[in-house]
Amino acid sequence: MKKLILFVFLIYTAKSFAIDLSDLKGCFKTIDINAVTPSPGPIKWRNQSLFEEFDSYTYKTTDTNQYLNLYVLSLFEGYNDPYYSYNPIVLFKDKADTLIEEDGYLLYEVDTDVYMSRSGLFSKVDHYVRVEIKKFKNEYTGSAEFRSIQRKYNRKVNFTLKKENCIEQD
Repeated sequence: MKKLILFVFLIYTAKSFAIDLSDLKGCFKTIDINAVTPSPGPIKWRNQSLFEEFDSYTYKTTDTNQYLNLYVLSLFEGYNDPYYSYNPIVLFKDKADTLIEEDGYLLYEVDTDVYMSRSGLFSKVDHYVRVEIKKFKNEYTGSAEFRSIQRKYNRKVNFTLKKENCIEQD
């Protein structure tokens, strides 16, 4: 009986330290993007990176034609008067080729074709995303890669974020 209780405790505590995609939801202070500290702007809440969940009417699966729900990681890259710059990474909530959520580590990868809406018309596009995040205390260090031949995207970014409360909009 003691071994069973110990086993259940170990399983519970191992999961409590795992990074889960849904656990990332919220706001972050951007410590650095590609080893550069972003310049903050005058509007405090706009200086935060954000991980959000969305119901999407932009992307559909190619096999079932169903809408894909999304996670979006918007990395704050800095302020250059009068513009705030962000690097958005789109992750499909229920469509991943690889999803590893373990102790202090997360890996999400998808390489698929989807239908994407542009002005209400859907067209087939390629979508490759790879996000790798390591957590240490309250900081998240990671990399994100987004490629699409049809959309002419080839972005890779390294980042360090610190979880913080979301600042209310003015």
